[in-house]
Amino acid sequence: MARTKAVESQAKAVENQVKSWDEKSNEEKLTSIKDFNKMVIASAIKEAHARGEEPFFRKEMSAREIDATMPYNPSTGKPYTNETSILLRADMQKNGHEEAQYLTMKQANFMHGKLEPLRDDNGEILLNKNGKTQYPNGIKVAYLVEKEYVPKLDKEGKQIFATDRDGNLKEGKNGQPIPVMEERYLKEPRVETTTLYHVSNFSNLDKSQLKERDLSGVNKYRETMANTG
Repeated sequence: MARTKAVESQAKAVENQVKSWDEKSNEEKLTSIKDFNKMVIASAIKEAHARGEEPFFRKEMSAREIDATMPYNPSTGKPYTNETSILLRADMQKNGHEEAQYLTMKQANFMHGKLEPLRDDNGEILLNKNGKTQYPNGIKVAYLVEKEYVPKLDKEGKQIFATDRDGNLKEGKNGQPIPVMEERYLKEPRVETTTLYHVSNFSNLDKSQLKERDLSGVNKYRETMANTG
C-alpha cells in the first residue's frame, strides 16, 4: 500500500513538472499564451488606474485618433489587427509609449537594432533571481505552422546537396555543403509564437528604414464591411 502511494506520488510529481515549449501540446501552448495575454491586459489596467487614467479600451477616441494610434509594423507599414492590436495598445499604455511601432527581433536586427536590457531608475541593469540580465518580455503572438522545410532525400534515402552547373557541390559560409530543402506539410498544425518589441527597446536602430503606417488594407476592409451591411 505504501509502495503504491509512493509510485502515485512520483507520477504526480512528474506530471507537475514544468514542460518546455516543445513538449507542450497545442492546447497547452494556447493556454500559456492566453494566461500571458491576460497578465498584459491586467497590468495595463492597473497602471492606468495608478495614473488616474481610464484603461485604453474605455477611452473615447475619434476615428482619426484611432487610426493615428493604431499599432503597426514599421518594417512593413502594415497595422496589427484584432487581439494583437489590443495587446499592443495595452503595452503602450502600461509603458507610456507614444509611438505605436512594434518589430520582431529579426526585423530590428536587420535595421542594426540591439535589444537593450531593463534598467532601474538609477540606470543600473536589472538582474533576475538567477543573476542573469533581464530583457523586455515583448508581446507574444501565436500563429499556426502547417508546413516546414526538411532536407530532401533521394530514392535511396540519402540527403541531396546543392550543386552548380558543372555538378560540383555548393558550399555555405561555414564551408559545408548546402542541403536541398523541400516543403512538407505537418501531420498536425503546430502552434508557435513570435515576439513583438516596441522600437524604444532597441538601441542603434536605423530609423531611416522605418516606414509610415499604411492603412490602405484597413480602409479597404472597412469599405467592404460597410457595403456588406
